[in-house]
Amino acid sequence: SAYIPIDFSPAARDGGVTAEPAADPIADGARLLSALAHPIRLGILRSLLRDTSCVTEFVAELDCEQPKVSQHLKVLRDNGLISCRTEGRKRCYSLRRPEQTQELLGAVERLGNATATDGPGAVSCRDD
Repeated sequence: SAYIPIDFSPAARDGGVTAEPAADPIADGARLLSALAHPIRLGILRSLLRDTSCVTEFVAELDCEQPKVSQHLKVLRDNGLISCRTEGRKRCYSLRRPEQTQELLGAVERLGNATATDGPGAVSCRDD
């Protein structure tokens, strides 16, 4: 399959279109993998595959404190993976590219299963 560049420019993150495709697929891929490199962020993306969600819903679903959830949402948003809209006092999030995100999460899970060891199990923000 052909390489489709991911545009991480500020214009692209804000929903705009840039004239130039991404110049360095390795650097772009590294930025994307870095944005995905936390189990909570993967959990957020998995949740958003089902439906648009607000911060309070992520807090309950991921058993994570609101400031931590907000930090992870910022990383995903800054990297163009999710978008945000305000509804009254709520900030609700959705995937910018649901089909590609579903493919990406599937690949991550397949690779994780293929390389699994007897490591930690369920993901939680709690240190207890």
